[in-house]
Amino acid sequence: MARNKIEDLINMDYNALVELAKAENKSQLISVVKSMTQASNRRLRELDKSEVGQYSPAFMNVKESGKNRFSENYAKMGHNDLMHQYAETKKFLSAKSSTLKGWNEIRGNIRKRLATNKATGELNQESLKKMKLFKNDYKSERSAKIWHNREMRFWKLYNRLVNEYGAILSQLDSDRIQEILANVQLSRNEAKSDDDIIQAMNVLVQNLYYDSKYDVDAFLEDIKTVEGMDEVRLEYGLLQE
Repeated sequence: MARNKIEDLINMDYNALVELAKAENKSQLISVVKSMTQASNRRLRELDKSEVGQYSPAFMNVKESGKNRFSENYAKMGHNDLMHQYAETKKFLSAKSSTLKGWNEIRGNIRKRLATNKATGELNQESLKKMKLFKNDYKSERSAKIWHNREMRFWKLYNRLVNEYGAILSQLDSDRIQEILANVQLSRNEAKSDDDIIQAMNVLVQNLYYDSKYDVDAFLEDIKTVEGMDEVRLEYGLLQE
């Protein structure tokens, strides 16, 4: 089994997993987990070497779980530990953002979506600043640092949204949520805390969940003002009427 492609191990059918879960098949299970762990750790090292790779949701999820890499100390793992690591590495390897190539494709697609005028299908000047969030090349080191920090913030905020409101987000269009988050972040980017942005997104997501035709553009305009954000905080339960 160790010679199988990683894709085959990730997509192992239920009956094969049941067999691996049997105590007498521990050596086979170790072989599978070893292959998946080594592949996962190679990808983690590749992402870690790249500044933009460190923003990858797959990479950040592993880091936020308290790991730098997956353990390769198989001798000390019990059967349940091995099955758990199989599940963890399967989740990581299944994510497109677990490879630098896949991650850059995701960034490029988001950049294109954010910069496209939905009415004409063309790029427009108003959207150029949004494109920079996911750009790879900049004219100066200072410019790169500013926009890399903003992109890192974007993915931290998006991961926080997924962790806090995953059940609701799963019912919505993730592409649209990413687009809205980028707009909220860019409209609230001056001296605004992450909590400020999350509060706005929480109110927006709740409204979208109950009304798919909710006026997002009007909301984005409102939160550019102090009064608009006070309304968000009121709806969020942070202010008293």
